[in-house]
Amino acid sequence: MNRKTKDLILIYICFALFAASLIIWGITLKSRKDKMVQPQEVIQEQQAEVPIVYDRPMENPAAQVEAIQQLPEFPSGDEFAAAASFLNAYGYDAMIEDLIPCMNYSEDNFVEAYVGDATTNTGYCFSGSLVICMNNYLAPQNTPLRTINQSGISWEEFKNYINSGQPMIVWFTNDYNLPRFTDITCNNYYTMYENAHCVVVYGIENGIVAFADSLNENNGGKVGIPEDEFRQIWEACGSQCIGTFCVNR
Repeated sequence: MNRKTKDLILIYICFALFAASLIIWGITLKSRKDKMVQPQEVIQEQQAEVPIVYDRPMENPAAQVEAIQQLPEFPSGDEFAAAASFLNAYGYDAMIEDLIPCMNYSEDNFVEAYVGDATTNTGYCFSGSLVICMNNYLAPQNTPLRTINQSGISWEEFKNYINSGQPMIVWFTNDYNLPRFTDITCNNYYTMYENAHCVVVYGIENGIVAFADSLNENNGGKVGIPEDEFRQIWEACGSQCIGTFCVNR
């Protein structure tokens, strides 16, 4: 075998090795891609098997909202009145008296508890406190319904929630004016306002926000004010609101 023939054979061998390496590299790359895709698919399947935690319990409870009057027995009981009105729209039979024992109480922490006495002229709390109270009421009743603090959501999110047929408890003012803030604070962040008031919003239509007010005796406590006006007051009060969800059991 002459040198020229040996060189040609060597070239063929090198070319064959190069071609084989390309094939092996391609198979390896495909295998790696398959291995990358497989865990993602498994994760998606696992996620699909997880039950949905948040769900709307009724089609249109907003249509069932009725105002519960707080006077004369509960001058500062607007939070409890709103909670009872809200829960009853979901088919419960709650009274202000039923909810008062479910609340946590504090001398100064109105963010996580109620400060004061609902039967006097001094008593108040913010949304987190009322969520705890209502869930304490719901927990022993063998129901999946729970309340959740939705404070801080945007106005569009708020409207979408209401338009889905779900009412919301909101922090508003008792004179339908902007909040008049006091020097009462909590955690060096939250500030109470003297005209604080809780209402239950059940509709937004044709530029009017409809809500149940436990201090308003006209028209069964059902009130409507212009959307822009309501939004301005609500946002000034911290965009506080409470909605619902269902838990898995």
